[in-house]
Formats: sequence, structure tokens, C-alpha cells
Amino acid sequence: MPRARAGAAMAGPWRRLTLAQRTDMLHAVAREIDRRFDDFLDAEVNDTGKPRSVASHVDIRAARRIFAFSPMR
Repeated sequence: MPRARAGAAMAGPWRRLTLAQRTDMLHAVAREIDRRFDDFLDAEVNDTGKPRSVASHVDIRAARRIFAFSPMR
């Protein structure tokens, strides 16, 4: 299923974006995760039942790193 979703994304507007534009959009998501860190932390704890320390240091930070990755910078 993820492969089908990736294919669908490439059939839409994402395909027309440059690498720099895509990178900027993904970095904007990373900044929003930073800005709303406590909201994401609360959601992760409520959803999974993990301790706040684990969700804070592992899950939320890992998600942020994924979006902040950049092959061009």
C-alpha cells in the first residue's frame, strides 16, 4: 500500500516540484514539529501509552529528523 500511495503522490502536484521546493516543504514540517512538540508528545503518549520520556526522546525527535533530512544541504 505505501508504494501505491507514493505512486499516487508522484502523479499529483508533488511531481512538478523541484528538489529544493520539496526539501523546503519537508523542512517546514520539521519546524512545525518543533513548534508543536508538546502537542505531538501528548498525542503520542495518549495513542501509544508510552512514557513521556520515551516518546519525547525517541518518537517525536525521530519523526522530526526524518522530515529535516536533506540530500541537498
